[in-house]
Amino acid sequence: MIFQYFSETLQLKGFKTKHFPLTYDFEDYRGEKNWAKMFVTKLLKTGTGQCHSMPLLYLTIAEEMNAEAFLSICPNHSYIKFQDEKGKWYNLELTNGMFTASSFILNSGFIKAEAMQNNIYMQNFSKKELLSQLYTDLAMGYIHKFGYDEFVKKTIKKALDLYPNNINANMVKANYDTV
Repeated sequence: MIFQYFSETLQLKGFKTKHFPLTYDFEDYRGEKNWAKMFVTKLLKTGTGQCHSMPLLYLTIAEEMNAEAFLSICPNHSYIKFQDEKGKWYNLELTNGMFTASSFILNSGFIKAEAMQNNIYMQNFSKKELLSQLYTDLAMGYIHKFGYDEFVKKTIKKALDLYPNNINANMVKANYDTV
């Protein structure tokens, strides 16, 4: 049902109002000009988002419905993973409304075997690892607005305390140390 909310036009019987599929926002999709483009609130307001906001909204809805779903990442991308009743795993690509095979993600050429062995990419984030990623998101949004300072250092430290292998937090830390 959550996938249908993202990918189909929905209308309750007896109501005129329709919900249209969420679509990809190609304009400033990395939030380089406006970090607010990364927010779930922007996605809810406009119906457009990207691989950052769409999976976070999916997880929020799944959490409220007591449905199990996981955030997973690969270089510069995030998506949803879940299991069906029979135990089969699915990768849900919300930016194009499709299910993606793990082999397709691996064949992109951007994921090395060492990254897989160290549980950096294509892993199901636990609640603790997801919280680490949210701290990293907070630091990245802060950097876009205010630059690098002690707040970034403390926030990234917290992210890495929660999940030392968080590649995004480690990249922010490396950038902080360089600055």
